[in-house]
Amino acid sequence: MRIIKFIFVVSALLISFLPSLAFCDSSEWEQVEKKFLKIAESANWEEAEKKALIISDSIKVETKSSKKNIEKGLRDNESSVFKKDSRELVLPSSSVKKHTLEVSYSVSNYKYEEPGLMKDKGTMQGLNASYIFRPDQNNILHNKFINTFHLEAAYNFIPGHAKYEGGYSNGLITNSLDVKLNDYSIWDARSLLGKEFVTNGTFSEMYTGFGWRYLNDEPPVPYNVVDQGNTVIMYQREQWYYYMPFGVNVTHKFSPKYKLSLNAEYDWMFYGHNISNMTSAYNYLGVLGGDKLEFYQHHGHGYRGSIEFSTVGKYVEFFIRPYVEYWWLARSTINSGFVEPENNTFQFGSKIGIRF
Repeated sequence: MRIIKFIFVVSALLISFLPSLAFCDSSEWEQVEKKFLKIAESANWEEAEKKALIISDSIKVETKSSKKNIEKGLRDNESSVFKKDSRELVLPSSSVKKHTLEVSYSVSNYKYEEPGLMKDKGTMQGLNASYIFRPDQNNILHNKFINTFHLEAAYNFIPGHAKYEGGYSNGLITNSLDVKLNDYSIWDARSLLGKEFVTNGTFSEMYTGFGWRYLNDEPPVPYNVVDQGNTVIMYQREQWYYYMPFGVNVTHKFSPKYKLSLNAEYDWMFYGHNISNMTSAYNYLGVLGGDKLEFYQHHGHGYRGSIEFSTVGKYVEFFIRPYVEYWWLARSTINSGFVEPENNTFQFGSKIGIRF
């Protein structure tokens, strides 16, 4: 049996080394033959068989553990499907900008209307500021639902005078009235939180939060206007809107220098408070008390949309953002026989600014 095994080993080695042996002389042949004999004599075939069995078993164990690792990896991938596009898993933390400040100037066409009653309109200018905070993954404010926070403020005003188009009545005849308003301005402040995602190079964000909007509308001082020999008494009007925005931002970077961004937003106005300051009218009529009428509105909504083109510099971004905004509010509660009518606001214009 040992001779057969020896012949098998020698045959295998000869076949392996045949090309090189063909060029050897007789002395080299003798040295090779001695090596083969030494290998055959020292071979313990039983131990070799045992080693072969051990190797076979270890391969089986390794295969099982590898299979488990593969299955675990597949499960992990499946469990992270909903978050695979999240900003943190796509972008390295070093490339996520933690603080972003934006300032801009805007010019727009503005119109406030109470259908069938009056209109306020004019060319409005604005100053806008926005701060964005993106906490890192170790921050308590960072979780799988929220990773972005915004603070925004805007001041819009009509320089000079806004134009009022409406009418007045003496109880018998209703006349039209066009007059320049003394002060017309709007404040808007918002606090937002959202979740950012990255998909195929496109940045997306879904957000919501809380917003506050204030309008101040003052007629010419001393609020008494003479029209066609009639003295028309006007009054200051203030409005507060409290609302919740629900919006989405989508930004696509076409190149290292140029980006395009789209925004769409719905605003749910859940509480409105109006004050008609009738002090001047009461003073003119010599009537004491009841100098302010307050109205409350509980139904309203708004829509906003914009498209932004921006260029990215080394330290700052420059952008231009055409936008549109619309508000609608239902009529208010009744106070002393008066009511704040149904009204709507339409505004469109453009913002230009920097982001750093």
